[in-house]
Amino acid sequence: MRMSSRIVIAASMALMSGTAASAEHSVIVRNFEFVPNDLAINVGDTVTFVNQGGFHDVKADDGSFGNTASTSAWTFSRTFDTAGEVRVYCSIHSIPGQDINTKMNARITVTAAASNFAINQGISGSWYDAANPGQGFLIDADPTLPFIFVAWFTYDLPVAGSGTAPGHLWLSGGGAWQGDAATFRLLLTEGGEFDAATGSITNTEIGTATIRFDSCVNGTFTYQFDDPQISGTINLTRLLSGGASLCEQLAQ
Repeated sequence: MRMSSRIVIAASMALMSGTAASAEHSVIVRNFEFVPNDLAINVGDTVTFVNQGGFHDVKADDGSFGNTASTSAWTFSRTFDTAGEVRVYCSIHSIPGQDINTKMNARITVTAAASNFAINQGISGSWYDAANPGQGFLIDADPTLPFIFVAWFTYDLPVAGSGTAPGHLWLSGGGAWQGDAATFRLLLTEGGEFDAATGSITNTEIGTATIRFDSCVNGTFTYQFDDPQISGTINLTRLLSGGASLCEQLAQ
């Protein structure tokens, strides 16, 4: 499968006001470190990175956000609206995916608020991310175990300079659900042939995933690959809205 310093984050400050559900966390960047370099926050919280010395920047490993490197006393804020693990690094002194304890990298774990929704058999069906058409998920939930199976049909990472489009990836996994979520190991299936029983089919563990549902029509899929260390969160929407009727009946 071609899935292909430390920053000092100073004490986080939860500045809750009145009935506001979100919090603000201050992150100091200095001396080639983020302190703390391992930060846990909730969905809706804001992290503000504050440079206190040196030529630094802050970039997301997946390229989704970042600022311009400078020696000035800059600040950079980011609000995290989706649960999952977010990795950041200083592009001047490190690269994505490095050990947060030895390099200028850090980890932010974003946790979703408690949900009143519980998975049921009606969650079964086809799901996708509207921002990324042409790929998606097939989900089957067995309430007798309970067990949820997820097949993820997506594409490989592009190979720089190859001039060819990435091929397909068939990933799958499953496990027992509890409440609104299930966590399981991801398998990569390879070696098959079109419409044939021939070929040497293999299933290789390549990472971990958590699937979580807010309702019968919306959810998130968070993944973490082992090598290379790539992570992200995909927003899920039911492909056919009419399929939600059984789920809604069972949820009552």
